[in-house]
Amino acid sequence: MKKSLEVFDLKKTSEIYLRVSLILTLVIFILLFFLFPRYKLRPYVMRNIVGPTRVIPTDPIVKPVIPKPLPKPRIPVPTDNPNEIENAIIPTDSTLFERFGEEDPLAIPPPDMFIPCEKYPQLIYAPAPEYPSIARAAGIKGKVFLQVFVGKDGKPKKIFVTKSEVTADCDSVAVKTAWNFRFSPALQRDKPIGVWVSMPIIFKLQ
Repeated sequence: MKKSLEVFDLKKTSEIYLRVSLILTLVIFILLFFLFPRYKLRPYVMRNIVGPTRVIPTDPIVKPVIPKPLPKPRIPVPTDNPNEIENAIIPTDSTLFERFGEEDPLAIPPPDMFIPCEKYPQLIYAPAPEYPSIARAAGIKGKVFLQVFVGKDGKPKKIFVTKSEVTADCDSVAVKTAWNFRFSPALQRDKPIGVWVSMPIIFKLQ
């Protein structure tokens, strides 16, 4: 007995499925058309936006009290009359030093600041430094390089050591000796000015 083999025709079934799906899609669109109403255009109406309400403080605003500036401190001045000690006050402004012919220590420029000068100071009096006994006994010799600010009157106003080849005792002696130096003041447009100068103090054994 021979068995019959049925062949599934894919072409015919695909056409049937396609038609059925199209009909179902059409039916769904018709139902949606009747279920949902038509959209009507409406004019735009601006909404009233309510802003934040302003809160008015009930407590009064208290202004801060600004303190008064403190008076300048008194500077004591030597006097022969003891009764004038309490009332002896001198001003603390920079014009005080100009009246006495000196520079204001706070107005001395830094050493690296350029100061125009037509004629530099000339050393006119330089006492020899007192050789420290310990350095002399140890045979220490060398130079101490100083940076000196020479004022309008030719006197040193500020001194510090920039380089030293000897001991700290010799450095102190060099600075102490330099305070006694006297210079011809530097000139700019024929007027004395204060400038920085570099100079060595030599310690040598004779």
